[in-house]
Amino acid sequence: MNLDMIDLLLANSNSYMEVSKDLFIKELSKKFKRLNNQGVTKFNKVSKGTCQKCYAGCTGYTFLTKNNDYLDLLIEEKNNTITDITQCTNFKNEEEIIKKNNIFLCFKKDLKTSYIPTSLHLSQQKGIEHAELEFEKFQNQIIDLEIIEIWLNKWSQLFNSIKYMNLDYSFVSSFLSTYHSTKNISSIKKDNFLAKKALAEFNNFQISDHKKLINWLLKYKKNQVYNASSNYTKTENWNKTNLIIFKNREDIFNDGLKDYNNIIIDIKGYLNSIKFGEIYSQYYYEFYNEIKQRQEIAQ
Repeated sequence: MNLDMIDLLLANSNSYMEVSKDLFIKELSKKFKRLNNQGVTKFNKVSKGTCQKCYAGCTGYTFLTKNNDYLDLLIEEKNNTITDITQCTNFKNEEEIIKKNNIFLCFKKDLKTSYIPTSLHLSQQKGIEHAELEFEKFQNQIIDLEIIEIWLNKWSQLFNSIKYMNLDYSFVSSFLSTYHSTKNISSIKKDNFLAKKALAEFNNFQISDHKKLINWLLKYKKNQVYNASSNYTKTENWNKTNLIIFKNREDIFNDGLKDYNNIIIDIKGYLNSIKFGEIYSQYYYEFYNEIKQRQEIAQ
């Protein structure tokens, strides 16, 4: 897993898996870092084999870790120089080896050297730029939840046109994350009445009565306020200041996630939602298995 050596072996002018050398090494670095965090710092075995499908008959190698994580690569060479690398999805080794976890390298379409954007994609990218520029203007100021709603409504059509493109195109990831995070925060207002009702019921039974607690959790599962907590941080004395701070929620698809500075949201009148979200999250995950079992029986 020596990235410096890989860098030396690969030519700067060539593309690998249809992306630039720098991007290819960057993706490898992320995968290796994840393995390093699991105590895997090297490949323990290299096994020769051939592709059985897309490049039938082409030879390559399986790089195998001590945990049987594996990377199946076809390596093209010319004059003792590596000219391309392709990940094989149907690879047969010359010897019997155990392969468990595929170290899958994935590059989105718009990052590949062959990518030619359509007029629709160009229009969507331009829309995303405008939407994000508007959101940036909220930085370093206090805004009301109503401002969040206006932004969401304005860009809902754009969101609906790209919401299923996250796995294929990198230019949508950050906007989608911002939109989802903002939509979750908007539930603080939208579901506040339901949160108030849920809190009143919660205070009328003993927490030790697990049956009633689970019934309560199931009853208010559709109140999405509890999902909002990952999209904000509370200010000091938030229950007196009525202020929270927006944050984008990261996930495995959000490369290049935008950070926004000090977007402070006034939640005056909606504290019940925050309180409900905290209580619900605490007990929902504590009794997750029982809730899931009850749902399966009901179905």
